[in-house]
Amino acid sequence: IRITDPYTASLDATVALIERLNAVHCYRVEKYPPAVAFAYGAAYWATCGLPGEQEDATGPTAPIALLIALLKAISERQE
Repeated sequence: IRITDPYTASLDATVALIERLNAVHCYRVEKYPPAVAFAYGAAYWATCGLPGEQEDATGPTAPIALLIALLKAISERQE
């Protein structure tokens, strides 16, 4: 398999981690438009968690934003 986007493998690994942990049921990630990314200082926005209890996060890459959202969701469930 030839991967042209260096973030594809890390995004696949992040999704696999989420599914393996079975900690959340919903997750999504979006790329901000350039003007919004500049305002927030982050290129990606992600949510992760149970329906109605999702945590959100931003990050410079999709995998990082998704990992931060996942960690926030796990932390929130343990409190």
